[in-house]
Amino acid sequence: MARGILEMFGWVTIALVAIPPAFAGAGVLIDGNLTIGATLLGVAFAMVVADQYITTPSDLPALLASKLVGIVVRQPDEEE
Repeated sequence: MARGILEMFGWVTIALVAIPPAFAGAGVLIDGNLTIGATLLGVAFAMVVADQYITTPSDLPALLASKLVGIVVRQPDEEE
């Protein structure tokens, strides 16, 4: 999937925020504390997944524009 430069910066920002709890969780998990390690890894994973699937206010103009274009510009019927 092609990403724009702003989407790429957003993804990098989320990755930079999610990396510290992921490393901490891995370290705690290796030390033997399964509950805290798994929780920290889950939090890091949830940050990345939430960024991809939750609609934010900055996503709304693009969604609205794509729906308007779909309504205004209709695909021509195939005439064979």
